[in-house]
Amino acid sequence: MYQALRPSRSEFVPVRHLSYHVRLWGRPSADRPPLVMMHGWMDVAASWQFVVDALAEDRFVVAADWRGFGLTDGGTVDNYWMPDYLADLDWLLDHYAADTPIDLVGHSMGGNVAMQYAGVRPQRVRRLVLTTTSGTVPLSASYEPDQERYARMREAMADAIFKGRAKPVLADPIPAMVRAGRRIDAIAILRERDGLSLTEAHRRVEAMRRELAADAGP
Repeated sequence: MYQALRPSRSEFVPVRHLSYHVRLWGRPSADRPPLVMMHGWMDVAASWQFVVDALAEDRFVVAADWRGFGLTDGGTVDNYWMPDYLADLDWLLDHYAADTPIDLVGHSMGGNVAMQYAGVRPQRVRRLVLTTTSGTVPLSASYEPDQERYARMREAMADAIFKGRAKPVLADPIPAMVRAGRRIDAIAILRERDGLSLTEAHRRVEAMRRELAADAGP
């Protein structure tokens, strides 16, 4: 059995109505920002133990089990959406780093989340390291980069997606998004704001699309 050179300690943090399991190595330092490590699909926070043991020097390392992984709650939904991970990460950084820009490391799925997050919240990331991360592939020349799309989504939701507020401050953005053909964004907001499953949100957006098309006439 592998013997850890730098043992971790474990704690649970409330994140957006979930109990998030987090592993910590080292102690916070005023001289260096936290090193935040986000695991990939089928991994857990403890998967980073080998990397932490191989570090040349001690760091304050924060690694969480993503929602539905390891010891973190999965919630009552039947699937997860990229904005869920972005929101969870933002909340975790509020807890462990406050306003300090962090060094962010992501592997595989965690790397995709880290890459998206660095695009949406560049002021919170000092350094970004990605390992075996494929990223996103444009579907066409007019395809919008995910970073821009999620940044606009955040503005439309008036921080609801990142801070877990139940109601957006701005006027309901869903009809305008459906009219503009931004159905993916509309579905994501319905899931976060109204607690709908992916199937329910998709049905509501499709019903709205048909209603708007009927109102527009031939």
